[in-house]
Amino acid sequence: MKRNCIAGILWGQALLAFAQLEIPGPLQLNGPDDSHRQVIGLAAPAAADAAMSVDAARSEAVSFSTASGALWQVNLTPAPDRYSAGMLITVLPDAPNAAGVQVDVNGLGAREVVKTDGSPLDTAEVRGGMPARLLYDGNRFVLMGSAYRPCPPGYSPAGRAYCIADSSREALNFFDAINVCASVNARLCSYAEWIAGCMRTPGFLGTIVGPEWVDNASNNTADAKTVGVGGDGQTGTPNATDCESCSTTPATNLRTYRCCRLR
Repeated sequence: MKRNCIAGILWGQALLAFAQLEIPGPLQLNGPDDSHRQVIGLAAPAAADAAMSVDAARSEAVSFSTASGALWQVNLTPAPDRYSAGMLITVLPDAPNAAGVQVDVNGLGAREVVKTDGSPLDTAEVRGGMPARLLYDGNRFVLMGSAYRPCPPGYSPAGRAYCIADSSREALNFFDAINVCASVNARLCSYAEWIAGCMRTPGFLGTIVGPEWVDNASNNTADAKTVGVGGDGQTGTPNATDCESCSTTPATNLRTYRCCRLR
């Protein structure tokens, strides 16, 4: 008889290990130490009202989804029954986003994706294979963090916010150089942009063929600043070629130059 009782208890425990347990009221864990006051063995939730382990929350497995196309179809498990302000999801697109991309979470309806300033996303502001964190503000999803488009062909990133041309353009006077850059939706690089690009871009020094115009004519009546070749203010070398060498020359002279543009 005792053997049968023990077998029944063990069998009941085995069933409980694979069963679902519904608790109609509060569950108070009052064991003698921390190891006895915990719930373990929770799997990733499969329904919106299922319990979630700390591990599942930390891994964000329930708020992550791949996406593709002009409308990011996001499928979360468990599926939310509504959009709620503060909802935070991570989307992994398989290609750069289209302009004005929207998100549809588990068929709840398309919602616009905007940047932190409220403007819609332009083409390729989220790269393919790059996770994007989206926060729902009650009306639309806001892309968390900065969004910068990749640099176009012929340009390299010189900082988080701008690209610099990989090579200088044919020599022109200072004013014509400004106009040419503007005609290609760019601008003549500022002194600070050129210096930063020179220091940060691999192989940049090898592209310098002579003094280059930068958009700086302060404290000069008829001159403008050139960089790349000139005095470095340290060694006394008059014609050094490096990132810090500079000079001034009449704005009507012909010098090479390069354009910069926002990312």
